[in-house]
Amino acid sequence: MAVSTLNSDLHVVGNLTLSGDLPIYPRSRLEQEGSMVQQLPITEWSVWDAFATRLAVTALSADDLSLVGGTFGSDAPYISTLDVKGVGCTKKARILFQLPCEYVTGASIFIRAFAGMKTTVSDGACTIDFSAYKTGITTSGTLVDAGDLVTTAAQSIKFLSWENYDFAINPAGLVAGDWLDIMLTIAMTDAATPTATIAGCRPSIALTIKG
Repeated sequence: MAVSTLNSDLHVVGNLTLSGDLPIYPRSRLEQEGSMVQQLPITEWSVWDAFATRLAVTALSADDLSLVGGTFGSDAPYISTLDVKGVGCTKKARILFQLPCEYVTGASIFIRAFAGMKTTVSDGACTIDFSAYKTGITTSGTLVDAGDLVTTAAQSIKFLSWENYDFAINPAGLVAGDWLDIMLTIAMTDAATPTATIAGCRPSIALTIKG
């Protein structure tokens, strides 16, 4: 059968019927976006040492972060230390995140936290920090654990004006489909502040998906 080549636009009025197969293109030939941000929904965060339990307003213990719904229409929900005036805290939460199929091996990954303090800043330090481990079961049945992948140190969030804080993840050895076990830690020192002293954040993952 002769092959015809069309060197101009084709406008079809009506139905188009094909008797052959459409070409198949691998994902690598699709146009890639430069970056993407995927949310880490605050409702999916768990108690760090009781992973089957989701965060709630009432924490299981003093080292657990809480989930605050905010006032509908005026304040978005966020992960919170609750009020720790006069005592301070070190509180944690944990979540699993799977690198999406769009992720390109070796491209940069950041955990991004929109974070700050509510009402009053602490009289001492207040920091946010993350740890992340590649997790999964190998063919030998052991847990994949290459150490903490977060290379950014804890950052101060002792500000009433909330900002984005980025924590870089070492991408070496990570590929699309890998699971990250992520820990969030907020630490605050406060000895004598008389009014409510609360820190909080809304986390996400920022991916550079174009190598």
